Amino acid sequence: MDFFLKGEDDEAKQIIFGCNMKQCERIREDVKEWVQANWWRWQEEKPEWFTVVWQSKVPEEWIDDAEERARLEQVRETGRRRSSVEMVGGVFGKGGGGRRVAPLCVLSLPCSLALFR
Repeated sequence: MDFFLKGEDDEAKQIIFGCNMKQCERIREDVKEWVQANWWRWQEEKPEWFTVVWQSKVPEEWIDDAEERARLEQVRETGRRRSSVEMVGGVFGKGGGGRRVAPLCVLSLPCSLALFR
């Protein structure tokens, strides 16, 4: 949670969505306010971490706009159809129809490390 509370920019704070939100319950309102204050700016600026996978982790009730909530639900539905490996790792590679999956080491996430302190 420290990475959210002490994070100096959105990229540092966004890691909170890689954590179990039940463990972050005490800062849930802070996270919600941060998301609501920045959502439309992120839509416009499209930071590298603002992926559809990341967006799908945002509770839809945190988004005030009905159209945007519907879009998020569509993103979630699309994500449910993908394999869990794609959702966790990410697909890369070009040409030849070949796709390779790059696994993501969950233990490298700061929030996971915080659990072992």
